[in-house]
Amino acid sequence: MRISSLIFCSLFFLQVSCNNHEESKYDGKEIHYKLTTVKSPFLEAKAELVGIVKSQELIAEVQFFNPGTEDIFINDVSMSTSDGLRSLPLNEIAAPVLVAPSKSANLALRFNPYNDVSHYSNKDKKGSFKSSYNLIINYTKAERENLIGLVLPTTLSESEYKIYEQQYKKGLIRFSFDQNSGFSQKQREYLQNFPFISKPAFIDISEQQISISGLSLQLKCIQNKDSVYTELLVINHANFPLIINKDSLDLSYKGDLTNASPQEILLNKVSGPRSENTIIEKGDRVVINFSKYLKYADREKLYLSLKNVFILPNDKPLFCDGVLLKVSLP
Repeated sequence: MRISSLIFCSLFFLQVSCNNHEESKYDGKEIHYKLTTVKSPFLEAKAELVGIVKSQELIAEVQFFNPGTEDIFINDVSMSTSDGLRSLPLNEIAAPVLVAPSKSANLALRFNPYNDVSHYSNKDKKGSFKSSYNLIINYTKAERENLIGLVLPTTLSESEYKIYEQQYKKGLIRFSFDQNSGFSQKQREYLQNFPFISKPAFIDISEQQISISGLSLQLKCIQNKDSVYTELLVINHANFPLIINKDSLDLSYKGDLTNASPQEILLNKVSGPRSENTIIEKGDRVVINFSKYLKYADREKLYLSLKNVFILPNDKPLFCDGVLLKVSLP
């Protein structure tokens, strides 16, 4: 979206470098982002990103190298804009992709990313390219459940982007998870008595992702005028299934639920049996989209209701409460 614990704190140890290959001149057909290399103790990744203007597709060539002594498995790769709009590749990965010790592996991925929330519901019009993207790689080490996150930033030169950029850019408000709301401690205490969840329960919350005992919940939430658009990418890498009750999802200001319900909530199962959309087994991925009209914008805090959305095998909700969202800095 998953994969037990997603450890984005591992990014602290990453060493990021950008290799400035010769700056290309924008010719109206392609734009070339700077080559990026990221290294961690377990995995090294190098990515080159090319934008095809006519098709509005981004082509990512990613090369992985395993400098360690254990097998590494690439579980999934997604793309994110600085506004939090996340996209999955058009060509699915036959995950997991094995990268053996001292060996390399390559992936060629095609993205047709959402770049502008004003085109959110139109799959054929997703806005002009951004000046930067993040490639988000989730991988696991052999015989371990915890997912490790690796982020590859790619940027376009300022001069090239100025030639390319369009004039219709709009000011948007982006929301992220509030990491200082006490969510982790409250959730950890709640899961303490659930026998099929390892102790202590793993809870990790970053600006765009919650990882909780094998479930990964990735958020993009953007307000455009009086409408808030929300997408949740849910990936289950726990050893137990979950039932999704999407009708319990809601968004409000500071926990005060309004009378208005969200517009149609769309659930799309992108991996796993499509005949059981509301049941996610280990390895399944689901994307949930919904929007809501919120006229009086507080613009400081939103409350995402999660209780009763994900149901455990013991018929208890995975989340004991919702989570606060905060405005993200541009």
